[in-house]
Amino acid sequence: MLGNLKLKRTLSMLETEDMPLERIDAVFVEDAIVLLKSALERDGFLSPSGEARVFRNGEQVGAFAWSADGLPLLPRDLEGDAAVFHINKGRRSYFGTIAFEGLTALTPEEAEAFFVGRALLLDRTSARRFTPGGLKRGLASLQEKLKRLGYRDCSVEVLSRSHDPDTGRVDVRIGVREGRRYGVARVEVPDSLPEAVRAAVRAEAAAMAGEPWSAFREEQFSQAVRGLFYEAGYPKAVVAITEQARREAADRVEVTLGLSVDPGPRVRIGEVRFVGDESTRRSLLHRTSSLESGSWYRRSEVERTRSQIASLGVFASVRPRVVERSESVWDVEYDLVPSKRLEASVLAGYGSYERIRGGLELYHANLLGRAHRGRLEAIASSRSLSGEYNYTVPRVFGTAADATGQLYGLRREEVSFERREIGSSLGARRANLLWGLDATFRYKFERLTADVSDADQFSTATPTNSRVGALTLELFRDDRDNPISPHRGSAYGLTLETAARTIGGNVDYQKAEVRASWHRGVGRDNTLHVGLRHGVIFPFGRDGEVPLGRRFFPGGENTLRGYSEGKAAPRNEAGAFVGAEVSTILNVELDQALTSSLYVVAFVDAGLTAADIRDYPGGEFRVSAGVGVRYYTIIGP
Repeated sequence: MLGNLKLKRTLSMLETEDMPLERIDAVFVEDAIVLLKSALERDGFLSPSGEARVFRNGEQVGAFAWSADGLPLLPRDLEGDAAVFHINKGRRSYFGTIAFEGLTALTPEEAEAFFVGRALLLDRTSARRFTPGGLKRGLASLQEKLKRLGYRDCSVEVLSRSHDPDTGRVDVRIGVREGRRYGVARVEVPDSLPEAVRAAVRAEAAAMAGEPWSAFREEQFSQAVRGLFYEAGYPKAVVAITEQARREAADRVEVTLGLSVDPGPRVRIGEVRFVGDESTRRSLLHRTSSLESGSWYRRSEVERTRSQIASLGVFASVRPRVVERSESVWDVEYDLVPSKRLEASVLAGYGSYERIRGGLELYHANLLGRAHRGRLEAIASSRSLSGEYNYTVPRVFGTAADATGQLYGLRREEVSFERREIGSSLGARRANLLWGLDATFRYKFERLTADVSDADQFSTATPTNSRVGALTLELFRDDRDNPISPHRGSAYGLTLETAARTIGGNVDYQKAEVRASWHRGVGRDNTLHVGLRHGVIFPFGRDGEVPLGRRFFPGGENTLRGYSEGKAAPRNEAGAFVGAEVSTILNVELDQALTSSLYVVAFVDAGLTAADIRDYPGGEFRVSAGVGVRYYTIIGP
C-alpha cells in the first residue's frame, strides 16, 4: 500500500489504545485486509488481490496472499511490529449502458442520474463506477422518485446485468412497472379548527388539491399545517391525515383526504432568560431578542432570537431550552457558550500580479461586555503593503444595524504609478433589509497619492494627490450555493459613491458600479459562469477631473485575463495608462472537473472602456479567450 494515503487512512480505523499500529498480529492483518478489500470494492474495484508482509525488527516473518475470492488463514502466533500491503486493484468496474424498460414518467437521462455521478475529465470512469451497493441504492432512489410523483405501487428491478472482466464495463437493463398514478382530489378540513388558523389551513388544503399523493407530499402538507399551528401559539399540535374516499380509473386514482388536528393548549411566553455567559451584558441580550413576555409562544420566534443572538459574533453556540411553568405558560432559556475573546490567524495566498502574499489577522470579541468586535489585518506582498483595523458595534442604538469604524492604509505598485492610500470610514450595515438585500452606508475620509514614474506623461489636471470626503451606499444580494466556488445561483451588487468638497475633500466626483454573476450547471458535468460589471465616474466641480486612484484599471486575473494587471486600461497620448471613467467587463467561462478539486476552465472576457465619460459607453473594445486550470482549496480557488 506504498504511496496510497487514502488506504493508509482507512487502516487508521484499526488503531486503539490497546492495539496501536506498531503491534501487528494475525487479527490485525485479517481486519486490515477486510477493510482494504471493502474500500477498493466501494471504489469500483471488485476483484482486488494482494499480499500482506509482516516484519519484526526489520526481518520478514510472514507473507500472505489474498484475493477477492478468499482471505488467507494466518497463524495465531503471528507477531510483528510493521506490515506492508502490496495491492493489485485490478480493473475498475463501471456502468456502460443503463437501459430502462417501462419508464415513461422520467427521461432516460433523468433516471440514469440516480446511478452515476458527475464525470471527471481525466477520470471519467470514477463517476460511473459500478458497485453492487451503488446499483442497489440507485434502484431505491429511482423507486422513491417515482413514488413522489404519485406512482405509489411502482416497482424497479434489474432485468439483466453483463460484466466484461477485461474492460470492467457493466451493462444493466432495468425494468420499471409504474402502475397507476395517485393524485389528491381534495382535502376535507373540519370546521372545528381554531379561528386563528382556520383560513390559513384551508388555503393549504386547497393548494394540495391536484398534487401527487405520496408519503413525501403528505408529510410536507402535515408539516405545513403544524407550522401554522406553531405560529399561532399551539406548540403541541398533532396533525393526522387519513384517506376518506377514492375514485379509480384505468391509469389514475383520485383520493379524498381527511385532516384532523389536536391543537393542544395555546401557550404564552413567560420569562426569557440567558444563562452560561455572565460577561455579556443582559441589557444587550434582551434588546437583541425579539421575544416578549406575554406573547404567544412561536417556535419561529424562538429560533429567530437564537439567530439574532448568534449574529452578535461572540458566542460559539446558542441553544434554546423551554421550561414549562404551566400548561399555558412556558419560559425560554438560552444557553450561551462564549467564543474565544482573542484569535490570531496567519494569512497566505498567491496572485498572478502580486505573486506570493502573506499576513496576520488578529480578532478580538466582546469588548466591554457589549459584543463589540475588532479585527486587525496586515498583508504584504512583493508589490503591495496594506493594513486595516475595523471596530464593529452590533445592534447600534437598539436597531438591527451594525456600526463599523475603519482605519486603513495601502501602498501598491500599479502599471503606471504607485498607489498610496490612507484613510478612515464610519458607517452602518443592515443585513436582509429588503428583498434579501444587505445594505451598507458609510462616510469615508482619505488621502490618495499617485506617484507617477514620469510626471510629464500625465495631464497637470489629473489629481495625483487628493483629499477625498465621500458618502457611499452599497447594496448586495447573494443567492449562490457557495460564495467561494459557486455552481448555481446568482449574486447582484450596486455601489454609489459621491465625493465633494462640501463634505471634507478637495475633489468632486460621483461613481457608480453595478455587478452581477450567474452560475448554472450545463448538462451533468459542466458549470457555466457569467459575470458582468459596469462602472462609471462623473467628474464635476471646478476641476472636472477624477483622482488617478479612483479610475478603473481593468486587466488581470479578476477582469480581463488576457492582459496583465491594469494593462487593459486606456492610455493617453504619451502612452501612459491613465485609467477609465467608463468600464464594462463581461466574463463568460465554462468549467469541467478534472478531479474533485481541479478544474479546467475555458473563458472569454470582453471589456469596453473610455478614458472620458463623454465617450460613454466606450470606444476601446478588448476581448481575450483562453483555457486555464483552477484548483480549489479550503480557502478558495
